[in-house]
Amino acid sequence: MCVEAAERPDITHVLLIDEISRCDVARVFGEALTYIETDKRGQEFTLASGSALSVPANLVILATMNPWDKGVDELDVALERRFAQINMPPSPAALRTILHEKKVDPALIDRLVEFFEAVQKQRDEMVHIGHAYLANCVDEASTRRAWEYRLLPFFKKACRLDDDMLTDLPPGSSLALM
Repeated sequence: MCVEAAERPDITHVLLIDEISRCDVARVFGEALTYIETDKRGQEFTLASGSALSVPANLVILATMNPWDKGVDELDVALERRFAQINMPPSPAALRTILHEKKVDPALIDRLVEFFEAVQKQRDEMVHIGHAYLANCVDEASTRRAWEYRLLPFFKKACRLDDDMLTDLPPGSSLALM
C-alpha cells in the first residue's frame, strides 16, 4: 500500500484494518510503526527484509476495534498515540434499521430497541452491548434464545463483581419471557 500510494501521490489511499485489537500489532506494522506518525511520513526506513520503504503522506490508515474484545495483546500506548481515537457507540437507530431490513415485527423491534437503549444507559460501560447481540432476534423464539444463551451469560460475566448491578439491569426478563 505504501508503494502504491507513493507511486500515485495525487490520490488518497486508505488502508482499513478491521479489529486491530485482535492482531499482534508489532508484527503487523513492524518497523513501519514509527513511520506512520504524521511527522515521520516520507522518511525512508529499512524493513527486516533489508528493503527500503517510506510511509507517504497520502496514505490514510483507519483501524477499528471493540475496546471490550481482547485479542493477541493489549494495544500499547505507542500505537494508541499514533491514531486519533473516535468513540462510536452502538446506535438504536442502526439496530432498528437492521431489524426492519430483516422484516421483524415492528412491535418486537420496539421492545428490542427499548431494551437496547436502557442497557446503553447503565452506569457501568462493561454491561453495554453492541448490535450483534440483538441483530438476529427476528421472532419470539430467537429473542428468547438470544437472552438465554448470549445476553444473560454476558450480563452475568460483566456483573460478576457486583451482584446488585445484575438485578438493576433493564428488565431482560421481558425478553426471556417472550
